Amino acid sequence: MRVLITGGAGFIGSHLVDFFSNRWGSYEDNEIIILDNMGYASSYENISEALEKPNVRFVLADICNYAIYDKFMEGVDLVIHTAAESHVDNSFYDPTRFVKSNIEGTQVLLHACKEYKVQKIIHFSTDEVYGGSTDGTIFSEKDGLNPTNPYSASKAAAEMLVNSYIKSFKLPIIIVRPNNVYGISQHCEKLIPTCCYHLQKELPIPIHGYGLAERDYLSVKDLCQAIGLLVDKGREGEVYNIGIDDSYRVIDVAHMFSRIADVNCNDAVSYIRDRLHNDAKYPVWSEKIYYDTGWTPKHKLSEDAIELWDWFTAKELPFAHGWFEK
Repeated sequence: MRVLITGGAGFIGSHLVDFFSNRWGSYEDNEIIILDNMGYASSYENISEALEKPNVRFVLADICNYAIYDKFMEGVDLVIHTAAESHVDNSFYDPTRFVKSNIEGTQVLLHACKEYKVQKIIHFSTDEVYGGSTDGTIFSEKDGLNPTNPYSASKAAAEMLVNSYIKSFKLPIIIVRPNNVYGISQHCEKLIPTCCYHLQKELPIPIHGYGLAERDYLSVKDLCQAIGLLVDKGREGEVYNIGIDDSYRVIDVAHMFSRIADVNCNDAVSYIRDRLHNDAKYPVWSEKIYYDTGWTPKHKLSEDAIELWDWFTAKELPFAHGWFEK
């Protein structure tokens, strides 16, 4: 199988590279192509070990450049589209970047998939396309999209393009909407790396508002297993929530890591101006993926926290919190 992973040097993409380059157990059976423009959230370190394998190839290019697909798209069986601008904070300050990458980039990739007759496509969306749950609603795949920030709006718009290619061109696409994903190699602008870095430097963790926004935390290891099962058993043209019932408020996550660092929880945080809009939570039902593939999550943030602490505190902080805004 020939597999193209867009954004393959980013956090989720690099984990999928590792997963799929090892999945079939024989280098003769598959080839992995990593496509990445090496923006700020990508890292060669994420893929250095994978690139030592004879079945992994790296292409430095932007998904918005249609001409590049002539170089490697012939014979691609599976496309996993993770390339995206993904940090909500940044979308408030430069929404144009999100429109170009998440919407235009998706359309260009879809057109290439159509022209080269790709057999299966996994398109990464997000649970944030539902908008925040204000009345206790737990979202299913049948619920409407109600994005509330430029990031989630760009992902919702990309889904509309995907649906048009499913209906108009019969492209074999599966859309996935994961929960908040955590794991090693995550970019430092995200909450868990921010907690670890600031505690290591004996600095207060910057928390939006009062830290009451709530998220379900899905392990990237569980996410990779889910994608593998969907490649084998997922139904084309369907949307799948990939979720876990393991929610924490932002302040709870900060306190979790402050306890690991042996820092007084009340002294560990600094409350800063809240986001322009900060959804309370995005709870989702994940029955469909369970019934279609048998997938269930195996990991929990509370059980993985020490591993995350050890990994992130062994690294140097490349950016300060809020660097994008400045």
